[in-house]
Amino acid sequence: LGLPALEIEPFAELFTDNLHYIGPYNPADAGRMLSELNQRGGKNYPAAILSALAAATGRFAGLMRAAFNALEEVDQSQLSLSPTPDQIAGLIVPRPAIRTECRTIWISLNAMEQSILKAVAGVPGAAYKSAPEAEAAVSMLIGKGLLRFTGEKPKGPADIASSKKERATEVYQMRSRASAS
Repeated sequence: LGLPALEIEPFAELFTDNLHYIGPYNPADAGRMLSELNQRGGKNYPAAILSALAAATGRFAGLMRAAFNALEEVDQSQLSLSPTPDQIAGLIVPRPAIRTECRTIWISLNAMEQSILKAVAGVPGAAYKSAPEAEAAVSMLIGKGLLRFTGEKPKGPADIASSKKERATEVYQMRSRASAS
């Protein structure tokens, strides 16, 4: 057509598919959100508890809010001053608001994404085959912040499942616990 590409770019973008996922907060924003909840709610949870809570929830806003509110229901004598994320998760996962938030995340995933998370989490009987659909689902899970890799990136889904411990693959732990029960 002879039109300058830079001038028609905004128009062309109207017809381009772009997917943007709202993933988890970064650590600083998660800390800020929990500090604000702490102040607004008149609570005085120490930074170590808030940090463990952020880690236990994967820093997802809805889960952090539900988890923070769930701390109110927890027997405070069970809450140490320096809990691990697993200890926090153990205290809050049974709470209905947490299970509801986890269910919301879970049902937003397609069947392949659910299968991959189950396999990576080590749910008995869960498996999937390396295929283009699985590769795409892994990419989607990474984009959504529900799956991430630390260390060397696996070659594909089969590599993820077979070497999750060696490669320190981290799956959003609360989701796995809630879906297994």
